Amino acid sequence: MPKQVTYSVVIPVFRGEETLVKLANQLNKLEGILIKEIIFVFDNGLPKSWEIIKQLSEQYQNVKGISLSRNYGQHNATICGIQHSTADFIITMDEDLQHNPKEISILIKNQSINNSDLVYGVYYELNHSFFRNVTSKILKKLLIFGIPELHRDYSSYRLIKKEIANRMVDMKNSYTFLDGYLTWITTNVSSVKIKHHNS
Repeated sequence: MPKQVTYSVVIPVFRGEETLVKLANQLNKLEGILIKEIIFVFDNGLPKSWEIIKQLSEQYQNVKGISLSRNYGQHNATICGIQHSTADFIITMDEDLQHNPKEISILIKNQSINNSDLVYGVYYELNHSFFRNVTSKILKKLLIFGIPELHRDYSSYRLIKKEIANRMVDMKNSYTFLDGYLTWITTNVSSVKIKHHNS
């Protein structure tokens, strides 16, 4: 009987006090997906968020909490969580429930079809304010201009093969840009459309 594929979900946390419980519950209710561990990395944000993470780790065996000594930023917090992951694949997502846990299955299906090293979940459309949508698009274009190889659909909702993630963790740079690291490691990248959910 073939070994069941396992998944680690890595979530950097700065606020999250309103969404973490719901997020953990939804992840643990996914059918047909073996979530080996949910790793919340507390990036020295609102103290209540860390208290909730500790409560969730007592409630669920697969929930792990890591508390950073200071605010290192989303990308460094994500890399920290990846360092502590042990599953076959790593899923990274935001804390605010705008990434719907149910759509993890869409990323997994895309990966299995294409055997991709990395799969990005990209929104059909954004539900943010007009100003935030415009500034996000401008920033994205500037980054792609600076790193031409960067996948146009890069986002924080990712599915990564463990061996690729491990190679990324070993990279050192004065400015941590996780998707830039991934660009240097592999070109076997795909993306799939997902819905942008309001938290």
